[in-house]
Amino acid sequence: MKLYRFLYFIFGLIVIPFSCFSQDISYQNAFTNLSFNFPVEIQSSNDGTNRLFVVEQPGRVKVFPNKSNVTTAELTTFLDISSIVSYNAGQEIGLLGLAFHPNYLVNGYVYIYYIDQPSNYRINIARYQVDSNNLNILNPSSGVIIAQFTKNQTDSNHNGGKIAFGPDGYLYISIGDGGGGGDPQGNGQNLNTVFGSLLRIDVDIDGNNPLETNPDLPNGNYEIPANNPRVGQSGLDEIYAWGIRNTWKFSFDASGNLWGADVGQNSYEEINLIIKGGNYGWNRFEANSEPSYGNGTSLATTPDIKPIFLYDHNAADVSITGGYVYNGSLTSSNLQNNYIYADYVSGRVWALSYDTTNGNISNELLFKTNGQFISSFGEDEAGELYFSDYGSNVKLYKLTETFTGPVTTPINGFGEWKSISTGINGIVETIAKSTNDVTYVGGTFSSAGDINVSNLASINNTNEWEVFSNGSNGSIYSIDIAPDGTIYAAGDFTTIGGVTANNIAKLDGSTWSSLGTGTNGPISKIRFNENGTLFVGGVFTTAGGIIVNNISKWENNTWTALADNFTKIAGTNNEIRSIGFDENNNLYIGGNFDTAGGVSASRIARWNGINRSALGSGTSGFVQAIESIGDYLYIGGNFSIAGTKSVNRIARFNKNTETWEGLGNGLSGNVNTITSNGTYIYIGGSFDTASDDGNLDKIVNNLARWSVDSGWEALGPNTDVGVNVRVNSLKFTNNNTELIVGGNFNKAGNITTNNIAIWSENICEENSIIPEYQINGVFESGNNSLTVKEGDEVVLSMLPNNLSFSITLPNGSKVNGDYNLGTITPDQSGTYIYETSNGCIENLEILVHSSVEVDQDNDGVLDEDDNCANTPTGDSVDSNGCSIIPLDSDNDGVYDSEDDCPNTFVGESVNENGCSIIPYPSNQFQITSIGTSCIDSNNGSISIESITNENFLATITGPNENMILPFTEFLTVEDLDIGEYNLCISSLEFQNFKTCSKIIITEPQPLSVQLDFDSLTSSVTLKMNGAKEYSIEINGKSIQTDNQLISLPLYEDVNNVKVSTNQLCQGQFESTVVLENTFLIYPNPFKESLSLDLKSLTSDTVEIAIFTEAGVLVHSETYLVKHSKIELNTSAFSSGIYFLRLKNDKVNKSFKLIKQ
Repeated sequence: MKLYRFLYFIFGLIVIPFSCFSQDISYQNAFTNLSFNFPVEIQSSNDGTNRLFVVEQPGRVKVFPNKSNVTTAELTTFLDISSIVSYNAGQEIGLLGLAFHPNYLVNGYVYIYYIDQPSNYRINIARYQVDSNNLNILNPSSGVIIAQFTKNQTDSNHNGGKIAFGPDGYLYISIGDGGGGGDPQGNGQNLNTVFGSLLRIDVDIDGNNPLETNPDLPNGNYEIPANNPRVGQSGLDEIYAWGIRNTWKFSFDASGNLWGADVGQNSYEEINLIIKGGNYGWNRFEANSEPSYGNGTSLATTPDIKPIFLYDHNAADVSITGGYVYNGSLTSSNLQNNYIYADYVSGRVWALSYDTTNGNISNELLFKTNGQFISSFGEDEAGELYFSDYGSNVKLYKLTETFTGPVTTPINGFGEWKSISTGINGIVETIAKSTNDVTYVGGTFSSAGDINVSNLASINNTNEWEVFSNGSNGSIYSIDIAPDGTIYAAGDFTTIGGVTANNIAKLDGSTWSSLGTGTNGPISKIRFNENGTLFVGGVFTTAGGIIVNNISKWENNTWTALADNFTKIAGTNNEIRSIGFDENNNLYIGGNFDTAGGVSASRIARWNGINRSALGSGTSGFVQAIESIGDYLYIGGNFSIAGTKSVNRIARFNKNTETWEGLGNGLSGNVNTITSNGTYIYIGGSFDTASDDGNLDKIVNNLARWSVDSGWEALGPNTDVGVNVRVNSLKFTNNNTELIVGGNFNKAGNITTNNIAIWSENICEENSIIPEYQINGVFESGNNSLTVKEGDEVVLSMLPNNLSFSITLPNGSKVNGDYNLGTITPDQSGTYIYETSNGCIENLEILVHSSVEVDQDNDGVLDEDDNCANTPTGDSVDSNGCSIIPLDSDNDGVYDSEDDCPNTFVGESVNENGCSIIPYPSNQFQITSIGTSCIDSNNGSISIESITNENFLATITGPNENMILPFTEFLTVEDLDIGEYNLCISSLEFQNFKTCSKIIITEPQPLSVQLDFDSLTSSVTLKMNGAKEYSIEINGKSIQTDNQLISLPLYEDVNNVKVSTNQLCQGQFESTVVLENTFLIYPNPFKESLSLDLKSLTSDTVEIAIFTEAGVLVHSETYLVKHSKIELNTSAFSSGIYFLRLKNDKVNKSFKLIKQ
C-alpha cells in the first residue's frame, strides 16, 4: 500500500516537496556474494548473454552472469587500464563510462571514457575489441584512441563521463564544464570548446559523414554527423547541446527521448529533455535561477531551454544521479514508463512522470537508502533496474516490489527541546556567539520571531529575537566574531546594512563596512585564528583583486593569498567548505579539492603558515565540517573513506600518530557541522541513523552525539529525537548547557518549531530558579534584586527546595546550598549567581546601604539616596540630590538639558537646539577632478558645481597656477599640469564662510609588466602595473582583467603574449614563450615559404604531411633531420587553413597553419 502520493500538474517552474514515500517499491542486495571498488557505471551488452558489466573508477571493468547467486569465481575483469588512468576516490576522474557498439555482436567493439593527466587533465574516448577466444575479456592490445580533449583549467571535477549510443547509431558523450565553482572559464556558453556540452560523433568511419576537423589529436578517428547543429556554423562540429554544468548520467527512452540529469552548483538539481541544438543556460542560469557568478555571461544562442523538473537543496538533496525510464517486469504504476532518478548524497530515489504532449508532471519518492550513496543506475537485458553504492567493497542493489526497507531501530534519547519564539521563516546556515552572550544567526530568511529581518538576526541572553542590522540582499553562510567584538558576516551578497560589499563585511558597533573589494564568488566559511587573523574559504578566484584560489586571509586590513612556500602556488584547485585550527594554530581546510598549494591533498589539507601538507590520503568525498578537539581533528562530510578506513561520513584524525579513525560505523548521511561541550562530540547534518558496530542502525534523525565510552546517542525525550529535515549549524551557549540547533526543519524532538531550536540535558525555563532569602528571620522570594541595610541578618536559599544548587559569590568563590551571610556589610554588595546541578542559572543582585549617614556633596541628600553625588556647592537640589537650576555650560543661551551641542564656541550663532548655524549644507559643492589623459598631456581639469546660484570666489593654487575666479553655479578650470592643488571657495554673501580642499591631478603611469614562466605547469604569471584594466592577448585570444596579478595556462608550443591598456601612450608589452621540447613552425600565418625548427627532435628522419581543412593531402615527404631546420616552398598553396603533421617512430603531432 502507499501512505500518500503527491501529484502536481504544473507548467513552468517545478519544485515538488519530498515528504513521504511509496511503500510498494524498495530495493535489495542484488548479488550478495559480490562487492565492487568505487563503481560508477552499470551496463549490459544486449547480446543475449544476460551479463552485467560494472565500471570501477580506479580503471577496471568487471563482468559477471546476471544471477542472484553468482559467485566471486564467476566475476571476471573485462578490462584493466588502471595503469594509465588518473584516479582519486570521490573526484570525477578515472574510468567513468562504457558503451557497447550497436553492432557489438558482429564487430565486438566496446567504447570507454576515462581521464588521464599527461600534464593537465585529459578526456579520452577509446575503443577496444573483445577477445576472439573469450567473450569476458577485451583484447588489451586492441585499444584505439578515438578522441582526446585536454581541459583548459586545472580543476579535476565536472567531467561528465557518460557515453551511450543513441537510436541513431551515433555515440553521445557527456562532458561537464571542466570544474571549479561557477564555470570560471565560461565554457558552458563557449561553442569553441567541448566543455560544458553534450557531444555526438559517428564512430563508424565509412564515408557516410565528413571526417572530424577538430584540432585536438588524434585526427581522423571519427566522423561528424552531417546534421549536427553546429555543422557549417560557428563552434565545434561535435557539439550536440550546450549550456550544461555536469550531466551525471543520461539515457534514451523507448521513444528516443534523451533524458539528462545536470548536477547544480549551490541551489538546484535539474532534469532536462535534451534536444539537438539546445542551450540549457549554464552558467547564465542555474535551472531557473540567475546566480551572481553568471551576471556577466551572455547566452551563446537563444532562447535557452529550461529544465522540465528541478529540486532545491533545502532538504539535503544536493547532487542528482540520472537514471532510466523504467520498462522492466515490475508492475507498479509508480515505476512503469516513469523516469527513475536519485540523489547521490541523500540516497533518495524518485519516479518522475512527464507527459511530453502537455507538460503535465508528477513526482513520487519511492524510498531512501540506509546510508548507501547512489553513484549510478543500470539496466539489464530485461529492463530491470539496478543502482550502485560508492566506496570500497560496496554492493549493487536491485529495485523490487517486495518491501523490505532498511532495518532501523528507534532508541531513547537524552535531554529536552524548546523553541525560540516562533523561530525563523527560512533556512539557518550559521550561528555564532559573542562574549556578552548574544547569539547571531545568519541564513536565508526574512523574519525571526515577529521581527522583520534580512538574512541576519540576533538572540539576546533571555532567548528573545532582536534586530542587529539592516541585513543583506543575499544569503549569509558564515558568521564569526573577532577578538575585539567586531562581527564578520560572509555569504553570497552584494550589499549589507545598506553598504556595497562583495560577499563579506564587518559590523563595528552599528556600522557595516566592506573588506576591500571582497571576493569574486560566494564565501562558504570564515574563521578567526587565535591571533585574530581571519581566514576565508569558498568558491572564488580573487580576494581584494589578487588571485587567491578559494582561500585567503584578511589581516591588517589587507587580503593575502595563502601560497605554498615551496611551490609558490596559491590556494586550492577547487572549492572550500570548512576551516579549522588546532592548538598550535595550524590551519586545516576542507572541501572538494585534490591539490592545495600545488601539493596533492584529497579534500583536506593542513597549512602551517609556510607549507601545505596532506592528511594521509584524505577522504573519498567532500569535507564540510572540521573541529579540533583534544588530540583529534574531527571531520565530517559526504565521504565513505578517510585514509584507508571505511568511516561513513564522520572520522577523526589523530594529530599525534597521523592516523585516521572511525566513530563507530559512522552515519547514514551527510555531516554539515561539528561541535563539542568537552564531554561529547555533537554532529548535525542530514542522516537518519548512526551505528556503533554496523549491526544496529540507531534512529537519530539528523543530530547525534558521540563519545568513546557511550558510542552514538540520540537527542530528545524518549524516541522523539533529532529534527525532521536537516541541521546546518550547532552552537553551545549558557555555559555549555544549551545547544542551539539551526537548519531546515519544523520539528525538533517532540515540539513544533521553525528552523531553530534549543536542546539541553535539562531545559531551564523562566522561573526554573527562584531566589529565596531570609532577612532578619523572615523568608521572602520572587525578586532578582534585593536592598538591605548594613547589619541585617541575611540567609540565601532557592526555590524549589528539592534541587541541589551552588552560589557563586561576588568575590568569585563558590558555596553549595543555602548560604548564611551573617550580619551583612556594604562590601558584600554585588551579584550572587545561582546554578542548579542541571545547569540552570539565575542572578540575585544585593545592595547593602551603609548604617552611617553620609552626604559627601553637602546638598542635604544622603549619599544612599543621592542620584547626583557631586552637585556644585550652593545649588538647589531636588529630592534625588540633583540641581534644579538650569545650566548653560557653553553660554550659548540654550540650557544644557536642551542643548544638543554643549560645546559650541563663544560667539557662534546657534539654533534652538544649541548647534551652530552653518550657511551652507555639506553637499553645497560637488568638486570633480580629472587627471591628464596620457603622459605629458597637461590636460587635467577641476570642476565645481554649486547646488544654488550665488556669488562665490574660487582660489586655486598649484604647479604654475595662482588664480582667483568668480562663479555662481558652475566653474571648470582646464589644461592643468599634474600635481597638487589647493582649492578654497568663499561666499560674497557670507563673509566668514570659507571651505578648502586639496586636489591632486594625476597622469597614467607607463605600463609595467613582469612575466614569470612556470615550466612545471606550462603557465605564465603576469604582474602588471599602471592601469585599472588590462588587455591580455595570447596567440590572438584576448581577455580583459582588472587584476594586477594573473596566472594563465599556455596551450601552444609557441605563445605570443601581449599586454596593453586603453591608453596607447602607456605602451605595449610583448613577449614570446616557447615551451620546452617543442617544434617551431614559422611564420604563421605564412606566405611563400615555411620554416620548421626541429631542434628537439633526435630522430634521423621525419615525415612531413600537409592537409587542407577538408582533409585533402597536398604535400607529403620524408626528410633527413641533419640540421634541425627545414625550409618548405609553399608558394603553390592557395589561401586558407592547413594542418601540418610531423610523424616518425618518436613523434606524431599536428599543427594548424594559415596561408595568407
